Amino acid sequence: MYDEEPLKPWPHPDSEVLYYRRRVPKDLVELVGRDHVKISLRTKDMHKAQLAYNEIHLKYKEKWNNLRQGYRKLDVLEIATIGGHLYDKITKLALTGKGISLHYFYHLTSMCGKLLKGDLHESEREHFDHDIGRHIDSYLEERGLIVDARTRRAIERQCAEAVVQASALPFYWAGGDFRPDPEAGRFPRHAAIKPVLRAQASFTAYAAASELSPATRKRWSPVFASLVRYVGRDDLALIDADTIAGWLDHLLEGKDAGKGRKPEAVTVRDVYLAAVKAVYGWLVARRKLKENPSRDLKVKVPAGRNRNMREFDDREACLILSASLRVQPDDVSPLHRAARRWVPWLCAYTGSRVNEITQLRAEDVVFDDGVWALRITRDAGRVKDRKPRLIPLHPHVVEQGFLEFVEACAAGPLFYEPDLDPELNPVQREAHNASRYQAVGAHIGSWVRSLGIVGKDVGPSHAWRHRFKTEGRRVGMSEQKLDAIQGHAARTKAENYGRWPASVLLPEILKLAPYTVTDASVSVSPAPVFAYDYGSDRSAAAADRLKRRHLEAA
Repeated sequence: MYDEEPLKPWPHPDSEVLYYRRRVPKDLVELVGRDHVKISLRTKDMHKAQLAYNEIHLKYKEKWNNLRQGYRKLDVLEIATIGGHLYDKITKLALTGKGISLHYFYHLTSMCGKLLKGDLHESEREHFDHDIGRHIDSYLEERGLIVDARTRRAIERQCAEAVVQASALPFYWAGGDFRPDPEAGRFPRHAAIKPVLRAQASFTAYAAASELSPATRKRWSPVFASLVRYVGRDDLALIDADTIAGWLDHLLEGKDAGKGRKPEAVTVRDVYLAAVKAVYGWLVARRKLKENPSRDLKVKVPAGRNRNMREFDDREACLILSASLRVQPDDVSPLHRAARRWVPWLCAYTGSRVNEITQLRAEDVVFDDGVWALRITRDAGRVKDRKPRLIPLHPHVVEQGFLEFVEACAAGPLFYEPDLDPELNPVQREAHNASRYQAVGAHIGSWVRSLGIVGKDVGPSHAWRHRFKTEGRRVGMSEQKLDAIQGHAARTKAENYGRWPASVLLPEILKLAPYTVTDASVSVSPAPVFAYDYGSDRSAAAADRLKRRHLEAA
């Protein structure tokens, strides 16, 4: 890659003169017409050469970036800057050009005047291209700018006006009037050509820098296609807060032509706005933009849409675990049979996310410090906070033969077939495998729903995480260790120091009473009930009636 070369001058083997020497990026070689750039820095002094090298390198980085963006539409300020550049060039020519007569400047004025009036004949066009057009070409080529026909015409008009203004100066000087041109300040002198921030390219760069998971990339990528569709142009630098707010309203009204159905407010907030805020924030941090136009925007989610999800109750938990022990139908694949058998139990005893379990490999079942444990790691797939962790295996899982199952499996994933296509790059392979272990998680969810657990307030797999948290509190687990087992974010910076060895977490896991297994039936001991003293038989009878009322209502 272009940026992997060392940023230091290259000494010529014969003269020892230092050079700027770099490879042209592979994707631009055909466009540039060569594969290397080599420029003499005209010195053998390394310090002086490095300063010149850095300046040239920044110019070429800008040039490569501009070339990748293809045809451009420059704004008024950028076009005026080119006019100012030519004004300075003509003025310098008038001051230093020996043997250049006033007739030449009269010729320039006449020719540019005709272009501005629209009277430039075809035969005169060749002279314009030679005397003026070549300077425009040189300016654009030096910066890697490729402009459309309309922008080119605007540049030519701006440069023609600049040439007429500059060409008048030699006539004043010939008459002894050397006062500065009072209109010279009308040109912007240092207005850099603003790079176009293509939405999809910006998101792709952000995703790579942030190491977004394949699932998040897949979910967020369409967001930017929707934004560009609404705005009608592909440049994040030209989109303001009012435009983004209008786009959010557009989405909430279900008017996005690229969507099959109207997204819910919570989706607009947590996917669309979240993605845009993240990418704009990254662009600001990278100094590509001065401010984040989406920073203060919010999406109101109607009351009740942030539904509180609950854990599996005892009946539901036992129903799923019992079903996992039964012989599965013949039409269920061996990998899905294995997933139905072990994924619910591992979720029940670890409180892990379902896809942290479905992505497990044989090598992720480890014996660490005398404790059998699951290793949750980015090497296997997505980890929400990207932080690896060890979760001790509950002895009841070991007792059921989980280690025997793992030992019988080949190295690699336990519950899905990995994509081994040698043509895939690492990012593509990660995405393909993620879709496979997520499909296993979805299969488990559908299977759980088929058992009759269909409540909208209970996730078919995520409810194990809620249940583990509740049961952990019930048996008195350390809240800090409970979070470490489940991979919840640290509450303080101090908690991020060091790691949680499996041997430290095992005593917390052992606090969980094992489920009772009888043949293919699973049960759980009811939680201890506090014995109230109601004070009288009448009060106790009232309490019993109140309990029955609550049971009937439930």
